[in-house]
Amino acid sequence: MLVVGNIKGVNSISGDIRRGAALSGNISAGISIDKPAYAGPYTVEPEFESVTLETANKTMKENVTVEAITVSRTTNQSGGKTVYIGGNISA
Repeated sequence: MLVVGNIKGVNSISGDIRRGAALSGNISAGISIDKPAYAGPYTVEPEFESVTLETANKTMKENVTVEAITVSRTTNQSGGKTVYIGGNISA
């Protein structure tokens, strides 16, 4: 049995971590999170101006997703490519 790591708890947790083994159980740290929940959007569209999501010192229930910026490419009259950032603009 190869021991890869060792756990030493302050009060009541101890054990070894072994290669190929799963670590499972319940941990109670006696820490309370006394912070308000984040109530803003969890999916946002990018802007050209900076936007701050007020997440500091708040608990969050999921990750924030920033949507992709729409990019369109078309062939232009010179034989090259024109790229439109933020959508396709009709001329």
